[in-house]
This record gives sequence, structure tokens and C-alpha cells, in this order.
Amino acid sequence: AGGGLVDGTFDVTLAAGGARLGTVDLLHDLDSGAGGARFTGVQLVFNRRGLQPDAIAPLLEGLVANADGTVEASAEALWAPAAPLITTRGVATTGQDFATGVGPFEGVSGAVELTDLLAIRSAPGQTIRVGRFNPGLPLDDGDVVFNLPGGQRIALESARWPFAGGTLALKPDVWEIGAPRQDLAVDVIDVDLGRFLELARIPDLTVTGKVNGRFPIVVEETVARIEGGKLIAEGTGGTIAYTGPAADVASQNAGAKLAFDALANLRYRVLEIGVDGPLTGDLSLRFLFEGANPDVMSGYPIRFNLGATGPFAQLARALS
Repeated sequence: AGGGLVDGTFDVTLAAGGARLGTVDLLHDLDSGAGGARFTGVQLVFNRRGLQPDAIAPLLEGLVANADGTVEASAEALWAPAAPLITTRGVATTGQDFATGVGPFEGVSGAVELTDLLAIRSAPGQTIRVGRFNPGLPLDDGDVVFNLPGGQRIALESARWPFAGGTLALKPDVWEIGAPRQDLAVDVIDVDLGRFLELARIPDLTVTGKVNGRFPIVVEETVARIEGGKLIAEGTGGTIAYTGPAADVASQNAGAKLAFDALANLRYRVLEIGVDGPLTGDLSLRFLFEGANPDVMSGYPIRFNLGATGPFAQLARALS
């Protein structure tokens, strides 16, 4: 202290474990009552057996785990007797991996700038790049745009991933961090049905056509489930061709043989797929489609209504 000024540099460490987070440079004018403080963070290294984000931000406990990567942060505060407190903060990461209740994230990169540190508020248009997100289906090269409106809330502006020749997009929404229930919806836009079904690795099955739809998702206690998901074929439909061994087994039953004969070259006009269930458990799928095979029953239309239950999302995750 000297000349009416107080200045100094202080180390900032975690109370638990003593990890060094950075330094604070302080300058305060005793005469005017104005001053400022700047926090300069060290490059924090998260790893699965060491430092984790919830040690620094307890709000993230139970929401983010197994973080692996680096983060750099900075913050500044300015004050004066007749002026409001001004606070800002920036956080940047490159190649961050972490797990959440809805699936693992890999290669997350970007920067977030807070305009009000105390209120946890940012300007619109904060953008991060996601190398891979796997909620049951592997989604690569996504862009997420959001803002922090204040408090413990995240306002999603857009989130889009290229997928199977089309796009998966999260509907804009506002979520409360730590809320016992979060609702979100994934829009399916012009997805190639054949490329989508390739994830199931069903041999001897070829499908053409495009689908659109929406998957409403509820997240409770870190468990995500689809409620009333639906995909609908667009345009004039497409084709289904299945020539696998199940058709030979079905030949012993006249009705089943007719169905598999039609599926050998079915030209469908109507196709709907319903999806319900937890992403980490058994999903219930409902298939409704109507079409005709020109070589079966002189091309008379046949309507199929099928159902299946199984860990399809887990299978897709394992195969990815």
C-alpha cells in the first residue's frame, strides 16, 4: 500500500487438494474508492483420475463426469462508488471430453464470454464445436449456439449435427441447470432412411427414401428417454428389399411367406416409425408401412404393422 493505493498479487487455489487455479491482480484507490481485480487462470488439466470440473464448480456435480482435456479461464471486476459493479469472464477449451447422463461428448472446443459474472449472464451467440456426441447414435461435427440469460439457466439457440445425409437439430429451449427434469426435442430433417438403418447392421436389407420427424426426449435423474418419437417418409416414398434367411424360415407359413415375398421388392408409399423408451435400455419400435411388390399379388397394396423391442441405441453406440 502506498500513495492512497492498494495493490497486490495473490494466488488462487482450491480449498480441497490445493490445486492452483491462477492469480488475482488487485488495484484499489483508497481516495476515490475505485478499483479493479483481474483473475488470470492457469491452464487447467482435467483427467479421469484427477481434477474434475465439479471440484471448481459444485453446480456441475452429477451432471458432468470423466472430463479429460484442458480449460483456460480469465475474469475481471471493476468498481467505483457511483457506478455499478462490472464483471466479465471468459472460458476457453480445446478438445475436451466428458460424460453426461444423455451420452458422452468428445472433442468439445470453443470459448464462452460472460458479460456479468455474478449473474452468470452472457451475450447471445456463444458457440462451441462438438467433435462427437453419442446419445445412442454417433453424431459427429456438431455446432451448438447458446447464451446464459442469468441464474442457473442455459438458453439453447441452435444445435445441429449432420446425420445420414440429413440433419438432426435440437429445438431451441431454456433449461435450468440441476433441475430434476429437462425436456428437449430433436428434429429429424431429410435423413436418408437407408443410411440410418445401416447403423443396425441388418444383413440383406436395402432401404431407400427420406424421413422427417421429431424425438421428444425427457431427462430425469440423468436418464434420458424418448416419449412419442415419430419418423415419417417424405415425398413419394421409397423401396424396401429384404432377401435374408428369415424369408426362407418363413416359407413354412403361407401368410409369412406372402409378407416376405412382398418385402423382397416393396415399393412403399406410406411409412411411419414410432420410437419410445430409454436411450440406455430397451427401445420400443413400431413400423407402419404400406406398399406393393409388382411381382406379388399383381402389385396389390399390402399394409404392414410391425413392432420390435431391444437395446437398439446401445447396439448403435457399440458398433460406432
